[in-house]
Amino acid sequence: MTAELTKKIKQHLKSRQQEIRAKCCGKLDSGCAACSIEFELYMKMAQAQVPVKFWDIEIDTIGNKETREVIEKYIKNLNTMYRDGWGLYLTGSNGIGKTMIAGLVLKEAIRKGHSALFTSLSEVISIYSNTTYSREDRKSLYTDKILGTDFLVLDDIDKTYHSANSNWVDAICDDVFRQRANRSLPVIVTANKTKKTLLDQDNFAFGTDLLSLFAETVYEVHVRGKDRRNSVLQKRMGEFFNGF
Repeated sequence: MTAELTKKIKQHLKSRQQEIRAKCCGKLDSGCAACSIEFELYMKMAQAQVPVKFWDIEIDTIGNKETREVIEKYIKNLNTMYRDGWGLYLTGSNGIGKTMIAGLVLKEAIRKGHSALFTSLSEVISIYSNTTYSREDRKSLYTDKILGTDFLVLDDIDKTYHSANSNWVDAICDDVFRQRANRSLPVIVTANKTKKTLLDQDNFAFGTDLLSLFAETVYEVHVRGKDRRNSVLQKRMGEFFNGF
């Protein structure tokens, strides 16, 4: 996280804490046990880098019945998914809720006491190659955060791929999925392309190996629905500005 983002996250947390305590016990300075437990969930989501706009998402937010039933089944059996290292490959067009669903799964994982991290392949590459860290620090960040967390989300995995850096990206992808598969740790992936389309690209050097790993470790879910981004944004802006 950048310093500015961290500052903004802290502001969101402070605001959320005040809202929770005002609704519960009204003790804004310390709060009660119930307040503290609820607020701790938000703290852990912030630490896991779950996007703020998904902090309050619950399962009934998923509009498509077929998609919701699959995610409900995964969440209901979350401990089994963790034990067996089974993840999800959420695919579909833009704006239909893939990233939201990934955030929801992490929220439920955190509720059940698991560690979690929401990130992108770009950030994984950055951690792996960032020279502002020492080699030891880079290794520690990569090993602890990317390879060691219980539930890992890799958002928009197909939007990082470019032929110019294919060998570099392919190698990191292969390492992340292989190492987590060996440790039986789930990966939640979001992508516009289906996993077969992504890995069938001619210049994707590790395509065959990754497809085999994907077959063992992730269940492909075709997220269905309409692009809600513009409609939701316009509705919210309309409700706000029409109030003046």
